[in-house]
Amino acid sequence: MGIRLDSASAFQGAVISPHYDSLLVKVIASGKDLQTAASKMSRALAEFRVRGVKTEPEVYPLLPGSP
Repeated sequence: MGIRLDSASAFQGAVISPHYDSLLVKVIASGKDLQTAASKMSRALAEFRVRGVKTEPEVYPLLPGSP
């Protein structure tokens, strides 16, 4: 698929302290070229949801390949 999620302690039902490192999950995209990987990353982030924590979707357009 070309999308990988790396996380140490993020799982369904996890209680995250407000003092925890802001990197809970790392989203990694791969593809045959940069444009393909960027397209996969854009879709993955558009579908990615973290409930109970404010996410920062305004930074998603800053991905490589964005207009």
